Amino acid sequence: MSPLPGRTGAALTVALLTAVAWGAWAWGGDGGDSSTPRGVVVTGDPRRPTIVSQADPVVLPPGEVVLDLSQKFQVVENARVLTGSEIELLEPHVRNVTAKVAADDGVTVGSWLFELRQNHDPVELVAGIERFYEDSDYQRLSSTPPGTSALLLEPPPGADGVVTCRGHYVSSSGVVRVEAYGTDSEHVVRTFAGALAAQLERLPQVL
Repeated sequence: MSPLPGRTGAALTVALLTAVAWGAWAWGGDGGDSSTPRGVVVTGDPRRPTIVSQADPVVLPPGEVVLDLSQKFQVVENARVLTGSEIELLEPHVRNVTAKVAADDGVTVGSWLFELRQNHDPVELVAGIERFYEDSDYQRLSSTPPGTSALLLEPPPGADGVVTCRGHYVSSSGVVRVEAYGTDSEHVVRTFAGALAAQLERLPQVL
């Protein structure tokens, strides 16, 4: 598959996704089996010592660690921590993935960094992610923070389910994803906003 065409500029995209058993990577967001969470910890090659960099670009959220990895995309694909649709969307463009996910106080929070292959445009990849969700009946919200756009999928009226907030933006290191999910809508959205702010402070968006 050929690289996405280049484009100047960058955009911060915050996707607020609300779904019933349709949300974060751990709940089969592409319509897979939502009854089996993918809470698998992948920490890299166990034969090699883990080196924690002072300049780690991805924030580790507080709480019990669910996922902590930094690997080539193929290794991440085999670990099944991304849905089939996400793999299909990201694989042609992403070479390395760093992900840190933790659960705390009923909310699971994750920060991801997708480092792109040479000559692949991160702005176009974020646009492709947006189109993916729009094609899945997500609706854009009219009121969003300055410089951001948002997508929303509402559950059927009266239904209970997982609430997911997800954002993407372009950084100097690649495409960043921040997400949070749980069953308390206000708590999830508030936690997501804090996680996004922390990640932006660590690795700012490219304006």
